[in-house]
Amino acid sequence: PTRATVIGIILSSDKTQLANFRSNSTAWPVYMSIANIHKDFRRKINNRAMVLLGYLPTAKLREIEHTTDRAIRLHDLFHHCMTHLLQELRTLGAEGIMMVCPDKKLRHIYPVVVSYIADHPEQCLVVGCRQNRCPLCLVNWKERSQPLVGAPRQMNVYSYFRETSESLREYYNRCSLAGMVAITQPFWEQLLHCDIFSSITPDILHELHKGLFGDHLRDWLAEVIGYGQLDHCYRSMLPHDNLIHFPQGIMYLDKITGTEYKNMEKTFCGAIGGLTPHHLQHPTRALIDMIYLSQLPLHTTSTLNKLQACWEEFHAHKEVFVEYFACKNFNFPKMHKPNHHISSIQSRGTLDNFSTELLEHLHISLAKDAYRAGN
Repeated sequence: PTRATVIGIILSSDKTQLANFRSNSTAWPVYMSIANIHKDFRRKINNRAMVLLGYLPTAKLREIEHTTDRAIRLHDLFHHCMTHLLQELRTLGAEGIMMVCPDKKLRHIYPVVVSYIADHPEQCLVVGCRQNRCPLCLVNWKERSQPLVGAPRQMNVYSYFRETSESLREYYNRCSLAGMVAITQPFWEQLLHCDIFSSITPDILHELHKGLFGDHLRDWLAEVIGYGQLDHCYRSMLPHDNLIHFPQGIMYLDKITGTEYKNMEKTFCGAIGGLTPHHLQHPTRALIDMIYLSQLPLHTTSTLNKLQACWEEFHAHKEVFVEYFACKNFNFPKMHKPNHHISSIQSRGTLDNFSTELLEHLHISLAKDAYRAGN
């Protein structure tokens, strides 16, 4: 329509633990923001650029004994609740709403979901795939160790399976063969102009800092040079204004934050420099460089080319970790996810826009503080 425009909607959800010593005390907030708010403004919690939509139920449905049936019902519960939370968004996407824009002109606004921020398990929950599959593409789960990108997932996959299946059991079986969970009605099917698969944005906190570095690269090098030796290297470093000092080492810390992982990465190549063979340092440096390039706040064609070159360099030399018995293989989800980083940057913007690190800060004021005040 005349004098109409779209506004990008950013959704996010993240289940969080409310207490350290009680496994059943969890909250599951859902947040929303709009894409035309500058990322520096959005990251400041006091600006309230991320608003709380509601809390999802955290029921485990243990009364359903069959594991597969329970998983399907848990997915259905999530999508049913999200459908109700976003009902107004669906209506506005179809009818629009008159709003005053920043230039003080009145326009017809149509909201469109352009990004969903979540960690890998919740990304799979949102799109409906198994956790050993990629939520963005159809790459073979046995080829996740390679720098490959599969065909993009299609929005009509669930509706096609429902319409062409003669029975509910056939629908379940077809979804299972496709590596999907047989969701009754995904919430995103009702959102106009939403491509949920391309809206899943990389999470550099869990995929890179905690994932590839914290859960994998750090342990691989510790297996080669020894856990105690790597801890000794970090304990021996002199304090510096721009670095967190680790007097207890880095291998046996609990509840490590994203900031601590980033500080480990700053000195990691230097820490292992004199303790590992040169051909082990080569892929290590390439992976650290890739992590640093991925989190740049501004990208050019040159930086994207360098990012791709570092990623390819790591893959070209990564087998040396297997030769030194540091790991068995590289076939896990977080090894595949960086293959989508460049395309996501080109279509949605820099990755620091979409880190779940912001959600961790929101949990404190919108979930954990209230829980502690009442207990």
